[in-house]
Amino acid sequence: MKTITLKDVAKKAGVGVGTASRVLNNQAHVSEDKRQRVLDAIEALNYKPDAIARSLKSKKTRNIGVILNDITNPFYSKVFRGLETEAKASDYSIVFVDLFLQDEDAIGEILSFYRSKVDGIIFIGSTVTSEILDHCQKFDMPFVYASASIDASVTSQNMIYSVDIDNEKAAYDATNALIGLGHKDIALILGPIEDKNSTYSRKIGFEKAMTEHGITIEEDWICYGDFSYDSGYSVMKEILKGDKIPTMVFAISDLMAIGATKAILESGLNVPKNVSVMGFDGIKNGEYNYPEISTVVQPRYEMGRMACEKIISLIEKKEIKEPVTILEHTLALRASVKKL
Repeated sequence: MKTITLKDVAKKAGVGVGTASRVLNNQAHVSEDKRQRVLDAIEALNYKPDAIARSLKSKKTRNIGVILNDITNPFYSKVFRGLETEAKASDYSIVFVDLFLQDEDAIGEILSFYRSKVDGIIFIGSTVTSEILDHCQKFDMPFVYASASIDASVTSQNMIYSVDIDNEKAAYDATNALIGLGHKDIALILGPIEDKNSTYSRKIGFEKAMTEHGITIEEDWICYGDFSYDSGYSVMKEILKGDKIPTMVFAISDLMAIGATKAILESGLNVPKNVSVMGFDGIKNGEYNYPEISTVVQPRYEMGRMACEKIISLIEKKEIKEPVTILEHTLALRASVKKL
């Protein structure tokens, strides 16, 4: 069976090979008549461009590198799904690595991506330092952040392309809602203390809401985990050992909220009768927990899709009108939260 070439397409369309190439690569300076003839010829001949040949000519691999913080966390699955869907629609492939929560390994992964000739990098959930940025710029690779922690030194000196929610406002809104339900004795389970994105911003939002309502924050109830079931469970066990038990536990990840729920139930208490629980992220696991976990819902699919859209625009040198995109969060108050 004969392999259809671009020359065959050009001949059938009655145009030069250069014109057919410009149409294939969606370039300008081609009349609408000729563009349509080429597109009709491509469809009639069922022409499929050779990806390897195109990459050699354009010096682009059409591969996007993705650096993921922790693939085992279900929060990232939907982010990745949105990213992958957008990539496929634009004829790009995804190459991803998992840092296993070891952000210091990011430099080595950037070097690996450079050697494998990816066209750009998306950071999901990892901490981005000025050192990481320096390496991206050294290798001349565009980069986009999705739900990532970015050092202030990076944002103050460089153009940042990112997609996220307003974490401070989300925690502020959630805390206000809990206070509105009559809760004042609220414990807060945070992520790692060094996390500048989720932990820091959500802590600020929580404290702001509590302070505005004149509610004293119990420092013993400000605790740190690592976003996992286990840390939510163990932190909650420690909280329950105190002389006073909170009426509400706000964990800044659904996994920690589910872990905390297990600890409460194991202690003989009831959720939400004795202690209410609020999570953060909106993962499916929370909906199937008993009781169903209240949460701050993040638009995870859209987060991934838009991050991919931005990196492709950077790779193809298209204008990006909104470098930093802040998506809207929503609150889902479910069976795990009781009105006092």
